[in-house]
Amino acid sequence: YIYILMYARTFVYMPCFNLLHMKKGYFSCFRIVCFPSFLYVCKHNPNVLKSKMSKMYKLIMIMVCCLASLSQVRSQTVAVKSNLLSDATLTPHVGVELALHKQVSVDVSGEFNGWTINKKSWKHWDVQPEVRYWLFECFNGHYLGLNGLYMDYDMQGVVWPLGMKKDYAYDGKAYGVGLSYGYQLYLTPRWNLDISAGVGYTYLKYDKYNFADHLYLGKYKNNYFGLCKASIAIVYIIK
Repeated sequence: YIYILMYARTFVYMPCFNLLHMKKGYFSCFRIVCFPSFLYVCKHNPNVLKSKMSKMYKLIMIMVCCLASLSQVRSQTVAVKSNLLSDATLTPHVGVELALHKQVSVDVSGEFNGWTINKKSWKHWDVQPEVRYWLFECFNGHYLGLNGLYMDYDMQGVVWPLGMKKDYAYDGKAYGVGLSYGYQLYLTPRWNLDISAGVGYTYLKYDKYNFADHLYLGKYKNNYFGLCKASIAIVYIIK
């Protein structure tokens, strides 16, 4: 299991190394932030891959395609990032952002969680694209964003901000759209800190079960309006 995850990590990062002709050392900090979460999942949940590998593979492929597409836009500024809030909950997060214009950029981020503790789980994977308009210039200062969301989840025994309660289990999908505001703080010529939050609409459809006895309760739909994004991300800018 660990071998497969290590291979998947290499599959994601190597195109970026080849594309940018940069040394691996530049990305060591980024890998250190994300990859320990995967190893924790491997150690404590050896059977996660059997049910979740196909979903994780989709996420990896999406990110690889984004990185591969950058080979056509070498003259543009590119950044890779990880949301520290997600990483802190053992939900590895990775994103890539491309400047299309002095004040316009496109960001594609995703995350994966596959752990179970005491029969409680927050298993999910999601992809969140966003178009950003910067008030001054890309990767510097204030910006406004328009974002979308796709999420596949299988959660049980936990409280979730989208109206889910710990007495039940939920297996379904979510689709959303929202607006965000953020500020990117300059740290060094290569490193920034990105702080952002957003509100929006999320549509959920799921199968619902009792958490205690896993009794099937039926199919449900739900509409959510409110906070849909919160991020404190470390950003590495590639010139």
